[in-house]
Amino acid sequence: MTSERTTATHERVQQFEPVLGTVLEVRTVAIDALAADDAEARVLHEFDRLERVFSIYDDTSELCRWRRGEQFEPSAELTHVLVLAAQWHRSSGGAFHPAARSLADAWRNAEVAGQRPTDALLAAQVSALAALPYAIVDGNVVRCGRCDHVDLNAIAKGYIADRAVAAVMADIPSVASVTINIGGDLVHRGSGSLRVGIEDPLAPYDNVAPKVVVELSNEAMATSGATRRGFRVDDRWYGHVIDPRTGEPIDRVLSVSVIAPDAATADAVATVAGVLGPRDGIAYVDSLDAISVFMVDHDGVARSNARWAGRVVSVT
Repeated sequence: MTSERTTATHERVQQFEPVLGTVLEVRTVAIDALAADDAEARVLHEFDRLERVFSIYDDTSELCRWRRGEQFEPSAELTHVLVLAAQWHRSSGGAFHPAARSLADAWRNAEVAGQRPTDALLAAQVSALAALPYAIVDGNVVRCGRCDHVDLNAIAKGYIADRAVAAVMADIPSVASVTINIGGDLVHRGSGSLRVGIEDPLAPYDNVAPKVVVELSNEAMATSGATRRGFRVDDRWYGHVIDPRTGEPIDRVLSVSVIAPDAATADAVATVAGVLGPRDGIAYVDSLDAISVFMVDHDGVARSNARWAGRVVSVT
C-alpha cells in the first residue's frame, strides 16, 4: 500500500458544480486515471451523503428535521458537528454562534428594504442569542430552546471536506494524495505538499498576483473575506460575517486565512478571528495549538501570528 502511494504519478484536477451551492475542485495524484476516477466518485458521494445531513435548504435534511424537533436519534455526524459548534461557541466567548442566522436574515431583509436594521431589533436578537438553544449532556445533544435558526454552514462545509478526503485515503490505496477546494475551504491529505495563493482583498481579480503564497502538507486552510459576500444597504457595503455579540457586520477585517490540522477547525477559527478583529483574533489563535492566521485589516494592512511566517513561500 505504501509503495503504491509513493510511486503514483498521474495528476488530475477536476471541477464539479454546483456542490454545496459552489464549485468543488478535486486534485488527485494517483497510479492511473481509473484510480483518479474512483477518488472523484468517492468525494462526490461523501458530499452528497453529508449534504443530506447538514443542508439548511432541504427541508428533508437531518438538520432541518432536528431543528423542527422531530423525534429521532441524531446521527453521529450531526451530533459531532453540533458538539464542535458548542465547543467553539464556548471557547470564543460567543464570537462563534451556530444560531446566529437570525442576524443574517435581519440584514438580508434590510438589503431588500434599503434601510439598516433598527438598533432595537438587533438588540433583541442579540439578547435571544445569549445562550445556545441546545446543550451537550453526557455527549448527547439536548434541545433547550428554539433551534429553527441553527445553521452549521460555518463549520459543516469544512467537516464535509475532511470526511471526503479521509474516505479517499482510507478506501483507495492507489491514490497518493487528494486535495479538495470547496468555496474557500481547502484540505490536503497524502504525500507531497501544495502551494496556495491568497488573494489581495483590495484587488480580488484573477489577473492579480496573490498577496501571499503558503505551503500546506496534510493540513487545511479556510479563507473568509468581506469583498465578495455581504449586504448592500442604502449604498453601503457590509460584509457577510456578523458579530453575534453586537448584531453588526464586522468592518475591521477584510479577509482572514487560517491554516489548521483539519478544515472544520480552520473554518471555525477563521470565523472567530474575523469577528474578534486583528489584535484579539491573533491573540485567540495563539492560545490554540498548531494554528496559523493571516489577516488583512480594513486599511489593507497585513497581520499574522508567528506561526504563519513559517508557512510563507512568497509575498507580493
